[in-house]
This record gives sequence, structure tokens and C-alpha cells, in this order.
Amino acid sequence: MNTIDVGLEGVVVGETAISHVDGERGRLSYRGVDIAELVNKPFLQVAWLLLFGDYPDLRQEQRPAHFLLAHRKLAAHERDLLAALPASTHPIRMLQALVPVLDLEVRSELELTTDDTDVREGLIIAARIPSLVAAWWRRRQGLDWPVNSNRLDPRATLLKPMARTLCAADKEAARLLATLEAIEAAAARQLSKPGRELHANVEFYKGAVFHALGLPGDFFTAMFAMARVYGYLAHALEFKPSARLIRPRARYIGAPARARDVAGGGGGRAA
Repeated sequence: MNTIDVGLEGVVVGETAISHVDGERGRLSYRGVDIAELVNKPFLQVAWLLLFGDYPDLRQEQRPAHFLLAHRKLAAHERDLLAALPASTHPIRMLQALVPVLDLEVRSELELTTDDTDVREGLIIAARIPSLVAAWWRRRQGLDWPVNSNRLDPRATLLKPMARTLCAADKEAARLLATLEAIEAAAARQLSKPGRELHANVEFYKGAVFHALGLPGDFFTAMFAMARVYGYLAHALEFKPSARLIRPRARYIGAPARARDVAGGGGGRAA
């Protein structure tokens, strides 16, 4: 071990065909499709593209929609567990507690190109997370549990115009957005280098959007997870065939090992 990469920064541990970040050009693509094109596509088409590598046909698109709707409703024990958690629990900790014990029983069939239980179970989790977040928000507000509705389910450069529109009507939100834009501009001036421009991460402006929508600040990370779960699932499925745990090592820099005292100083006689 002659090189130390602190925080595993820059260490390549696998290959992916799902997402590509071109930081120098400020471009992001999924499955080779630019994010600017994807934001104009229906949500389930993008989710299917992430998971299976191509857009679904009309029949394929309808089936996952019905599958997700069938699995949105919280099971009885899930509602009981939510009710048992302290109301002060952070929303992301609520998800950490509930997701591992979700009821993964299949309520509706889903025809897939691969007969993979992990795909179905991952989609069940993806379907349930919005219901968990909504239920937790309503509990914190002292409201009744949400009623699931079957009628109702972008990156920084595309999210910024949305933030401007939503924040314009509220003075506090507009002040927050102006601060964020000033920080982004200052960071770009100071940290960008020739041939390498600095661009804001998507969460930078998502927070302003969520604030303008009236969401509490501690719900932001849970909202991020709710939106990103399909990407998590796609990467998990992609890495599944190798099934290798990542085992980083650390270089020991502490005191050298001490010689054992076998002369009786340790409280006993040597054998």
C-alpha cells in the first residue's frame, strides 16, 4: 500500500453503464441519454430506462404503473411501526427503520424481461417510500394518515429555473435563492480552473424548491431518497452479478506492538 486515497476519492471499484457525469463540460447522462432530454419524458419511462437500459413500449409502461399503485398502500404493521416511533424522529431515520421491515408480498403481477425477485422487491420498496414520507409528514403535522390516490406519483441547471419561479412569490424563499445563486457564482469564480468549470450539485437548488413548497428542512433528505430510489435499485442490480463486498484497508500508524510480559507482571504465571 504505497498510495492513500483519503475517503476512497478517485478509486475505481467497478464499471457502470447507467450514469455518466462529465464534470468538465457540466453534462449528465443516463444510459447515454442527456438529462435535458430525460426531464421531458414521463417519470416511469425514465425509471424503466434506468433499470432496463431502454424506454418501455406502451404495454411495458402501463404494467409497472399498475404494479407501483398496487404496492403504495402501507400494510397494517407498517402503520403500527410508524405510530410507535417518537414523533421527533428524523424522516431519514424513519426510512432507515421502516424500509428493512417492509412487507414485500407481491400484490400484483409484473411481467419483466428477467425473472428477478430483487427487481420486484426493489420496486415494492420504491412504491412504498412516498407513502412513508407522506404519512410521517402528516403525523408530524397532527393530521390523519394520508389516503392513497391513484389519480395522482431534474438536475441543477434544469431545477434552477423552477426554483426561480416557485421562490418569486415569497420574500424569504426569494432571499434564500438569491443567496444560493451568489454562493454558486462565488464558488465558480474561486474554484474553477482552466478547462474545468465548477457546477452546482442538484441538491443545491432542490432545497430552495422544497422550501418554497413549504416542506420542513429535515424532510429534504427523505425527499431526495424518494426520488433517487430507482437509481439506487438500478445500480444494485448492475453490481449484483459480481457480488463482491468492498473491503478498503487502512495503513496503521499507531504505536508498535508491545512485547508480551510473561514474567508474572500480567497477574499470572507463564505456562
